[in-house]
Amino acid sequence: MHKPRRMQARILTRALLFFAVFPTCAQMQESTVVQTSSPASQSTDANAPGQSGQPGQSDKAAYIAGTVLSASTGSPLRRARIVLQVSSQTDIPRGAVTDESGHFSIGNISPGEYALSAQHDGYIQQRYGQDKPGKHAETLTLAAGQKIEDMTFHLQQAAVITGHVYNEDGDPIENANVEVVRIVYVQGKRQLASQQSVTTNDRGEYRIYDLGPGHYYVRAARGGSGFFNTLTEGEVVYPAVFYPNAASFDGATPLDLKPGDEIPSVDFQLTPNNSNGYEVAGKVIGSATGKAGASPASRSVVTIGERTSYTDVLQNERQVTTNPGDGTFKFSNITPGTYRLEAIQDENGQREIAMQEVIVSSANVANLSLVMTPGVDISGRITFEGKGANAGQVGVGVTSVTDDFLGGGASAQVQPDGSFDLKNVPDGTYRLQVWSMCETCYLKSASSRGTDLMGKSFDVQSGVAPSAVEIVFSADTAEASGTVNGDDDKPAGGAIVIAVPVADTPNRDARYKTSTTDQYGHFDLKGLAPGDYDVIALSDFDEDSEEYMDPMFLQPYADKAQRLRVAANDRKSLQLNALAASADSQ
Repeated sequence: MHKPRRMQARILTRALLFFAVFPTCAQMQESTVVQTSSPASQSTDANAPGQSGQPGQSDKAAYIAGTVLSASTGSPLRRARIVLQVSSQTDIPRGAVTDESGHFSIGNISPGEYALSAQHDGYIQQRYGQDKPGKHAETLTLAAGQKIEDMTFHLQQAAVITGHVYNEDGDPIENANVEVVRIVYVQGKRQLASQQSVTTNDRGEYRIYDLGPGHYYVRAARGGSGFFNTLTEGEVVYPAVFYPNAASFDGATPLDLKPGDEIPSVDFQLTPNNSNGYEVAGKVIGSATGKAGASPASRSVVTIGERTSYTDVLQNERQVTTNPGDGTFKFSNITPGTYRLEAIQDENGQREIAMQEVIVSSANVANLSLVMTPGVDISGRITFEGKGANAGQVGVGVTSVTDDFLGGGASAQVQPDGSFDLKNVPDGTYRLQVWSMCETCYLKSASSRGTDLMGKSFDVQSGVAPSAVEIVFSADTAEASGTVNGDDDKPAGGAIVIAVPVADTPNRDARYKTSTTDQYGHFDLKGLAPGDYDVIALSDFDEDSEEYMDPMFLQPYADKAQRLRVAANDRKSLQLNALAASADSQ
């Protein structure tokens, strides 16, 4: 899937504030069509032909070369860009550009595991090891002195969606937002993920391009800065509708795009909500005098977001700043639905938060009181087990399980003596998280005065929170490696191997593990916490959707999954057969 050109403002803001501490769980992947020779035909002769463009090639360095072609015409693609990246690392990638014959080469490559991709304007960015869209990319494993000189990328043309946005009178709307979205699962939550977003021109026209094959939905809106906006009072607002002019996702018609598709006339007619929207208004009250004789909380930011049936993430968020004199706020043109209000105030490094759920039905909602709470400190200590468990920086945090706003959490760095202190955790329901540079570590246990916190939610309410939290963070993990075969009993490159923790596993959401097979069908599942897993290998599956964390995901494969039990520091071997991904997973 092509990376979006413009991230939604809410998601970008949350990423800057939150994922600077909490590591991201998924990166966008691209589909690839590539053919390579079998391992037996790959040369390891340092003096083999094809080295003319690589002076000074070391005998122990690897070398790759190949051709990039158009999948639709078979013609060579000049100036296609090749990127070679060390797998799972952030090193600066190597690169090459194809010549007039579509040929490329990269030499003096250190042995190791790599991600390889090719891209060209107007085509879908593609990765090594796929023979059809949707199949997961392979890891490219290169040995010392190895040469692979017959790689062939067949790049597929990207799809395009075009259309118009009109108002209620049939006139074009300039600067309307049009967005292509798809359903994904992130940390087990169903979400609509933005793929691309554009604005209409003076004729109400839009064009969205560089789309890969897939199942998409399109929606349009006008008002403020788009779908997640701060509105100017009195501005004419056209709320978001899904194609074809459906007020909610339930009535949306999906578009199934194939390579090179050009889908015209995906048009919208928007209707302003000025006539049927309602006001949501109230006052934010400071925590110091939050009861009798309450005083307003000045300089607070109030956010409203809608809860919907089609995603676990709040939609159509808007923000206003409270009146500095009396702490009042007001949102206009709010359509009927269920909303979450949040007020945040940062002053002298102290954050106070107030949250409240509001139902808008057929009338204005007035005189709301959002009472700030200063939050509470949660302190504790980490004990490290195993070599490398405390390597580098280790962080501890709590993340909200009920709210999708920026204030729902806190984090802290663990001190050299293992202590940590989470400051100003607001009222809410949370789960504990621990992270570090150790990729093969896991959260073994967490408790507070005898109460188990492992993978369980806990409440912070009215200044009461878990105290003296004791955590054990362990590097004594297991590893399972092996090979995956396809229907032809040959190695299945580009299959995704998923270790699904059994249902009663503590802290289950944090213990899923995945690995992608290389060109030899080999995989390594590292960092497995001791316990029981159901392991499957899937072809044609988009790992980045994280749909495998959906509790219902394993059902179609339950009778074909291989049960794996591992203890601390185990090394197990598996032989798997690739299964076709269920149609429900596409």
